[in-house]
This record gives sequence, C-alpha cells and structure tokens, in this order.
Amino acid sequence: MKLSYKTTLSLAAAMGTLALAAGYANAAVVSVSNVYAFNTGNLEGVTDRDGLTATGGGAIDLNDPANWVNTGNGWSEESFAVPSGATTNGKLGWYAFKFDSSTALENLYVIAGNYQGNGQLTLKDFNVYYAVTPTVALSSGGDYNFQGGGWTQLGGLRTVGVAENLEIDASGVTAQYIGIEIMTQLDGSTRDDIGIEEFAATAAVPEPTTAALLGLGGLALILRRRK
Repeated sequence: MKLSYKTTLSLAAAMGTLALAAGYANAAVVSVSNVYAFNTGNLEGVTDRDGLTATGGGAIDLNDPANWVNTGNGWSEESFAVPSGATTNGKLGWYAFKFDSSTALENLYVIAGNYQGNGQLTLKDFNVYYAVTPTVALSSGGDYNFQGGGWTQLGGLRTVGVAENLEIDASGVTAQYIGIEIMTQLDGSTRDDIGIEEFAATAAVPEPTTAALLGLGGLALILRRRK
C-alpha cells in the first residue's frame, strides 16, 4: 500500500508518541517479596502501608511514597525488641528487603516508628546497603554483617526522627536486596524496642530505548524521501 506524505506524517507522529510513552513510564513502587530482620517479631506490616495517609489527608497514592505520612499514635506493629547495647558488629538491629527481581532504583523511603509513650522507640541513626546477590545468605534472627558479602553501602550514616518520612536518593543503584543497619535509638529512649514503620523503593524511570530511537530515525528518512 502506497502511503501519502500526510498519512506517513500522521503515522510518524503516532509512533513517536508511543515510543516516548513507552520510554517514560511512571515510576512505581518496587514489589518486596521477602523481609528479613534481627528477629522475626511483628514484621508483617513493614511494606503494607498500614497506618498511613497522604500529606494533607485523604487516601494515599500507592505509587507516590514521597506523599505518605504516618498517622498512627500507638505501638508500631513493625517495631521489634533487640538486646541492650550493641551487637557484635556494632549495631542494634537490622532489616533486609528482597525485591522480586534485580531493579534499577530511583528512591528509597524509610518512615520511623511512632510510639512515643515514656520516650520509647524508635531508630535514630542507620546505614543503608544494597546488593544484587549477597554471598552470605540472609536469615531472620541473629546478627548479620553488611560490611562485605556482596553488599555496598549507599552514602553515609543517616538520621531519621519520629514518624519522619526520609527520602533517600538511590539513582544509579541496581539491586535486588536493600539492608538497613540500625545503629542508635532516639535520644531519651528507655526501652530496647526499635523498628521502622514503613519501607518502600521506587524504580528508576527508564530512558527511551535504542529500538525506539532507531524507529524514529527510520521514519524521519521516509519523510525526507516523500518530500
């Protein structure tokens, strides 16, 4: 079928729009398939967005963790007890999150627990690590050393406040595992309970694919020949 210049131009515009749309899909929260921790108590809600609402109220957008806020005012179901003092690797506890697959990341989000009665809870200073495949297997319970074993630290020591949503730039990171190493409690804590309220990661927005760019280039050549 012979195409007119006008038809070819329309096709080129449509295909160009589709190519760009495919190349710039909206970033979404990465699915977590497993959670590991220093002990196994009360970890079921770490990634389920329970007790959250959107900034300013209303329903939360599941694909916009930057807009999540903590609305709980009681004991954080995601907190867990750890022994007094530091463990053998200098930490108070840890979490590790496994994604469904290795993913190019955009941001990480950590919301601290929200139980403030008698100065109890939660974490204050923590480190973040990432790995594609840890060489030392993860297992809930007991200590775990993130300093080696296929893990890389993301930035330096970080600090979060009560019910604070901390956004961490993870651009340039490709990983299937994220580790959170809890180093200190909030000042004035009187018990040994430490945890986080929510965790989320978003995938990086992909660049236009080479195939899409080649397709647009080919259409441009067709248009030149039709003129």
